[in-house]
This record gives sequence, structure tokens and C-alpha cells, in this order.
Amino acid sequence: MNIKKFKFENEFYIYIDVTGQMVRINEVVYKTLNSLISMSGEDYVERYIGIFRNAREIYNDFQTLLSSIDDKDAVYFKPEVNAESICPEAITLCITENCNFRCSYCIYGGSYEENKLRKHSSKVMTYEIAIAAIQKVYEICLKNGRKDLLVGFYGGEPLLNMDLIEKIVQYCSTLNLNIRYAITTNGYLLDSENIEYLVKHAFNISISFDGLKEIHDKHRVHANGTFTYNIVERNIELIKSKIDKHSQNILLLATVTNLDEYNKLVDLRKNLKLNLRISRMHPTHDERKQYYTEYFLNSDMDSVKGNSEIFDLVQGLKSGDMSLDNHIFMDSLSFIHKREYGEYISYKTCVPGNQKLFVSSEGSYYICEKIDHDFKIGSVEDGLDYQGMSVIVNKWIEFREKTCANCWARYLCSSCYINFASDGSFKNNIYECLKFRKQIENLLKVYIFLLKQVGQHVLEEYYVKNQVTKD
Repeated sequence: MNIKKFKFENEFYIYIDVTGQMVRINEVVYKTLNSLISMSGEDYVERYIGIFRNAREIYNDFQTLLSSIDDKDAVYFKPEVNAESICPEAITLCITENCNFRCSYCIYGGSYEENKLRKHSSKVMTYEIAIAAIQKVYEICLKNGRKDLLVGFYGGEPLLNMDLIEKIVQYCSTLNLNIRYAITTNGYLLDSENIEYLVKHAFNISISFDGLKEIHDKHRVHANGTFTYNIVERNIELIKSKIDKHSQNILLLATVTNLDEYNKLVDLRKNLKLNLRISRMHPTHDERKQYYTEYFLNSDMDSVKGNSEIFDLVQGLKSGDMSLDNHIFMDSLSFIHKREYGEYISYKTCVPGNQKLFVSSEGSYYICEKIDHDFKIGSVEDGLDYQGMSVIVNKWIEFREKTCANCWARYLCSSCYINFASDGSFKNNIYECLKFRKQIENLLKVYIFLLKQVGQHVLEEYYVKNQVTKD
């Protein structure tokens, strides 16, 4: 059992991981919590009776709470990894390693010394590799009864290989499967012809766009050194004029490197007609120390005073008139609302090869595009490596059992392999853990505030209606 204490809006709380409870406590319990947990009754009374006359009563009441908790060792759920259990929901093809941009924070840019991912190059995927990869996944889908598949195009900049995209889509049209398409692009080559093709084939289009010119042109520079904001912004306006916003999924992905950029993009998002997702706060190589310092100095939430996002959310929940920002916020709180507790801790990280299969330009299989090349899980030539995938799962569970046993956030944490991957295994990363815990603590506080403002029944109705299932 692990307990986290926190203060919010001049009130004191504890979160108990094995029960999922958030319990309001008094200031004395808050200030002496460690002693209440570690000391005997006589030692506690002896130490605090001169300060709190009711020290014995405080101790006994807290011990009554603890005694009501079934504190068994939590077991991490281990998913099955075999030919019967693994059936990819999506296949992502790296159709080129070439890119026309040189972004400061790009994981393929070569500025992260510890990064074992490939660098920008002239390599392209051949038609033969692409078709073989899709055919193998198609056969797995048929065997497992899956009726649909998402085929994603990734780079580099995938629009540099538009000819291959068209050939793959043509091939996929011959398969007895409901195939959807997705592409992640920097938007620079989204001319009228390319847009019309992508819209015609109902692509989910994710455009990397940092929203404001000052931010975008700071980080997202063309390979020839020129700024890119004006052209990308023009192409976004062009695509907006050609799509039905109710039927076409167009997503703008913004990457920010500091809190000031984040706050500016939150304001901008409210005025956009497209979905701008602030994907992550991702420090460049040179900005990491400053980023972590800034994050922890500025991210503690003692009150919601002045937080317009949260007050807008409360009004949306009360009126039923929810904005896009409101839904995004509620989605981020869903894992708090349906928080786990008890004997088992679920496997929140994706099971290798099941949610997504990433295929490199040379035909190697990886869990996703972001994890380093020590985590290969097969190839077009050899198929899926179920034994290798199982090894990754075992290593991850062993890492979590060893590293997270005494962490209060272990039931709530959905950290990814990539945050801890190191030389084919997993290594503790204290900065990532601190960041996750701070984020979770702040969301616990927001959830408590919403409970007070709108009540449990309103939150329950929202999540039932919107069927949020994401961990």
C-alpha cells in the first residue's frame, strides 16, 4: 500500500493506491502522516501529545482507516503474446527516411546522443516490401477474424514518396478488409493535388504545426534553412476549404518545448476550426535542464483560481454545451474517473505488435516509430517474432515490479516503453517519473474540484455518454 498526501484549495487529502480512495483529512494528519504510518501508538503519542491534545485519538482513527484496507501485494497483469492473441490494429509504413524539414526537436535529427533511432537519410521503402508487409498483416487479420485495419504512412516526410502511397492504396483496394488510411505530414507538400487525393480516400491527416509563427519557425525549419510557417499555414487553410469538417479527421499536432509555448497554444486552440492537439512538452537536447526545472517550478496546482480552462469545463458540464477543449480535458481525466485498484495492475502500455506494427523502410518490425532499434519484433522476411515480443513484455513487467513497488501512482501510471528504453531493456528515469507523478497529482486535484462543482453523477453520465475507454 502506498499513500500520497496533497493539499488543494486549502484542504488536505490522501490518495490510497490499493483502494483508489481520495480521502479528505485534517491538517494534523497531513503534517504527521509519515509518523502515523511508521510509528507505534505509544511513540506517536509521546512525540505529539505536547502539540496535539487529541494525539491518541488521531492515531487510533487513522489506524482504523488503515486496518480496513486489504493490503495485498499487487500483481501486474501479463498479456498473452502468441499467434492466437496478437493481431495488429494498425500497420505504419516508414515509406521514406528523407525529410524536407530539419526540426530542432526531431527524434531523427541526431541531436539526442542516447537515441538509437535511425537518422535522416535517402532510404525509401520499396513497393515489394510495402506489399509484403501489408499482405502478412492481412493474413493475420483473416485468421483472427478482424474486419478492419488502419494503414499509416510515415517518414521522414511521407509526401516525398506520394507515388508509393498511391500504389499501396490501389493494392489495398483489392483486399477483403475495411481499410482506413492515415498520414503524418509536416504539411509543406500539401498542395491542391495531394489534398484532393487524401480527401478522396478519406485519410486521417495529422499535420505537424506549432500554431504560432514565432514558435513554428523557431523549431520547424526547412532543410535549406528557410522558415516554413507561411507555406504550412497556407496549406492548412487550403485543406480546410476542401473538407467536410464533420466527416474528415484532420488533426494538427503541436510540439512545445516550454510552458510559455504551451500556454500560448492553449489560447490559440480555442480560435481554430480544426483540432489542434498539443501532443507533448518535448524539450530539445539543449533545453532539457531548463525544461525540467521550469516544469517543476511552475506545474504545482494549489488552486484553480484564475484557471479559465477548468472553469470553462465546469460550465460546459453544467450546461451540456461542451467545447472541443472541454472534451480534451475530460479525456485526460478519464483514467482518474475509472481508476484501478486492488490485486491487479493492468498492462497499460501497448502489447508489442497488437495495437500497432511499425515497419521500417528496410522491412524490419518494431513496436512503434518512437522506440529504438534494440526492440525489433520481427521482419517482413521472417514474420512476427513472438518470442522476442514476449521477452519485451517480461522485461517491462520485471522493471515495473522492481521500480514501481513503492510508488503511489503505480495503478494510474500509463508510462510508455520509450520513456525508459535503454540498450534493449528498461532503466529508471527519475525525471520522467517525477513528471508523471506531478501530472497525476494535478489531475487528482482537478477531479476533486469537478466532484465538488458538478457531482459524481454528472461525471458518470458524461463518461457513459462519450464512452471513454482510453487508459
